[in-house]
Amino acid sequence: MRTIIVIAFFAVLNLCLRLHADEAQISPWPLDIPHQKGVITLYQPQPEKLEGNVLTGRAAASYLPSGKSEDDRIFGALWFTAILDIDRVNDVAKARNMTITKLVTPKGEKTVDDGAEAKKAIQDAVIALNMEIDLDRLIATLEEVSGPGSSDFNSTPPRILIRQEPTVLVVLDGEAQIREIDGLKRVVNSPAFLVEAGGQWWLRGDRDWLTANSLDGPWTFPKNSVPTTVADAAKKAGFPTSIAGLSDAKPPAVIIATDATELIVFTGKPSFEPIGDGALLGAKNCDTTALVEVATGKQFLLLAGRWYRADKLTDDASWELVKPTELPEAFKSIPTSSDYSDVRAHVAGTPEADEAIAQQQIPQTARIPRSSSITVAFDGEPKWVKVSKMEVEYAENSADAVFRLPGDMFYACRDGVWYESKDPNGKFIVATSVPEALRRLPADCPCHNVTYVQVYESTTEYVWCGYTPGYMGWYGYYGCPVYGTGWWYHGWYGPIVYPRPCTWGVGIHYNPWSGWGVHVGVSGPHWSIGISSGGVHHGGWYGCGGVNNINIDNSTNINIGNGNNNNIGNGKGHRPSTRPAIYDRVPGADQPKFQDAGNRLRGETAARPTTKPATRENLAVDRDGNIARPTTDGGWQTRESGGWKDQPKPAAKPAERPTAKPTTPTTRPAPSFQNTQQQRSRGEQRVQQRSMPASRPSGGGGGGGRRR
Repeated sequence: MRTIIVIAFFAVLNLCLRLHADEAQISPWPLDIPHQKGVITLYQPQPEKLEGNVLTGRAAASYLPSGKSEDDRIFGALWFTAILDIDRVNDVAKARNMTITKLVTPKGEKTVDDGAEAKKAIQDAVIALNMEIDLDRLIATLEEVSGPGSSDFNSTPPRILIRQEPTVLVVLDGEAQIREIDGLKRVVNSPAFLVEAGGQWWLRGDRDWLTANSLDGPWTFPKNSVPTTVADAAKKAGFPTSIAGLSDAKPPAVIIATDATELIVFTGKPSFEPIGDGALLGAKNCDTTALVEVATGKQFLLLAGRWYRADKLTDDASWELVKPTELPEAFKSIPTSSDYSDVRAHVAGTPEADEAIAQQQIPQTARIPRSSSITVAFDGEPKWVKVSKMEVEYAENSADAVFRLPGDMFYACRDGVWYESKDPNGKFIVATSVPEALRRLPADCPCHNVTYVQVYESTTEYVWCGYTPGYMGWYGYYGCPVYGTGWWYHGWYGPIVYPRPCTWGVGIHYNPWSGWGVHVGVSGPHWSIGISSGGVHHGGWYGCGGVNNINIDNSTNINIGNGNNNNIGNGKGHRPSTRPAIYDRVPGADQPKFQDAGNRLRGETAARPTTKPATRENLAVDRDGNIARPTTDGGWQTRESGGWKDQPKPAAKPAERPTAKPTTPTTRPAPSFQNTQQQRSRGEQRVQQRSMPASRPSGGGGGGGRRR
C-alpha cells in the first residue's frame, strides 16, 4: 500500500498541485487517482519549512483496494523534501530532486509492503516527474516562517509633520546638490524633478508645475507657459507632455526636507470614525493610516510598515516606535471586513502578518551560466568605505554593490547575481559561493540589501541563485513586514550621481495584494508630485529597480521617471512580487516561467489522476504522523486502530502566533488540525482573490486612497 500511495502522490502533485484561479476557484483536494489495483486518494500536502530554495513537508494519503468498501480503506502519511525553482510572476514553484524521507501508517493500520521497498519505488518513480506548487497555497500553509534579523534597524522616528491643508513634501538627500544639465540647473539629490531656468525654479507634478524664485518658495502655479527647455527636460525624464492646467486652483504648500521626514496631511481638521467594536478610531480624511486608542487617547501612525505612538497629532509631538508584538490587543480585533483591514498585516500574530512574512522568505530563483561575466564601472577610481566592525569595504562610487575583502578579493552583486574578481577594474565572473562576511552586512551599510541574494548550488556549467524581497528593501520586523532599514543613506554626487534607497519621505505603503508602493502626494485631488526611482542596481531612491543613473557628462543617460503611485514589486498590478524582471537583465539567465496552465507528467510511472475533487473531507496529518479528518459539527476525528476516534473540540478562538525574537525562526500557531484547516481556507481565499482588484493600500505618507 505504501508503494502505491507514494508513487501516486507525486503523480498527482505533478499534475494537480498547481491549479490557478482560471482553472479552479476551489481547492482540488482531496484527489482520487485510479490505480490498477484500486483507488488512491491524496490529501492536500502540508509544507513545513522553506530554507533558501529547499522545501520540506508532509501529506496524508489513502488506498481503497478494488471491490472493497470504505471500511477497508488504508491510511498513511509521508514526508518529503524538494528543491524549488520559483516563478514569482506567475505564483508558481516547480520542484526537483524530490526525496521521500519518511513513511508511516497509524498504529493498528493495515499494511501491504514494507517501507524500504516503498521508498525505493518512489525514488525511482519521481526522477522524471515535475511538481508545480501554487505559491498562494504555499504562503498560507507554510508552518515555519523566519523573521530576518532586524536588531540593527534604525528605530529612531523620522521628523513627523502634521498639516490640515494641501501640502507636498520634497525630499533632498542633504543640502541641495545642483548640477548643470542641458543648460538647466538641476537638483540631483532628490527623487523629485527640480530645475532652475532663467532665475526661476520649477517643480514638476504629475499633472502640472509649480514655480518659485528660490527653493525656499513660496511656490505658485505658473501664470505663463513653462519654458521650452524645462518642458523638454521633463519629457526626456519621462513625464507626459499633455497635462491639465491648474492655475486657477490654490497651489499646495511645499516643504523641502533634507533629513528623514514624513508628512501627514488631513483634509481639514482630523476626523475619526469607530473601527469594529469602537476600541480604536480611524482617521477618515487622511491618506496615512492614523488611529486612536480610545482607552488611552494615544495616537498611532503607520509609516513604512512601522507603528509610531504619541500623545497628540502636532509637529512637536514626541513619537516613539512601537513593536508590532507590543501593540494594544484592540489592533488584532480590527475586522477583516473593515476599511482598515489592510493594517492587520502590520499586527503580529494575524494571518495577514504571517502570510506577509512567509511571502518575504520565498525567493525568485534563476539558473545562471558559469560563462556569464560583467565589468564594473566607477565614477573615477574606486572609493572604498569600511563597513563598521567588519573587514569588508564597499565602493561608494559605483552603481553596483562592490566589495573588497582581505587579500584583495573583490565581489559584486548585480541584478540578483553574485560575481567575483581579483581586479575591480577587470572582468567579474559568476561566483559559486558567497563569503560569510557578505551575508552579515549590517543594516546601516547602504548595501545591506544584497545579503538577501543567495547562491544555492553550482555545476561546471551553471550556478543556481535567488533573491528574497529583502533585496528590494522589504524586510521582516517582529513578525510583520516593513520597508527600508530606517537608516538614512547618503548617495554619491560626483560627475555621475548614484542615489541610495530611502525609507522616509516617499510614502512607502504595503497592501497584501499589491505589495509595496510609493506615493508622494497632497491632501486633495488637484496636485501630487512626480518622483523618480533613481537607478542603481542595488538601490535607487526606493527598491532595486533602476538601471540608469544621472550622468552629468552625458545628459542622454538621465533617469528621472514619473508617476505618483509606483509599485515597487513590479508585479502584475494586483499581486505582490519581488520584481522578477531583474533576472531578465542577466544575459543567459534561465529563470522559471510557468505560463502554461496545463501540467504535463513526464514518464509513465503512475496513472493520470482525475481532476474532479473527491467527495470525502480533506485529511490532515500532524508532525507525529497522526491523521485526522474534520466532522460536520466543527470537530475532528483521529485515525486510530483502523477506525476514527472523536477528539475534543478546539477553543472558539484559535491560538495566536507566539512572540519570537526577530532573528530566530518563527512558527505559526501550533500545527493543530484546526489551524491547518484555517490556513488551507486562507490559501483558497488567496487563490480566488488572485485576479481580483487590489484593495486600498495602507500605511504611510500619502499612500493609497483617502478614507472619506
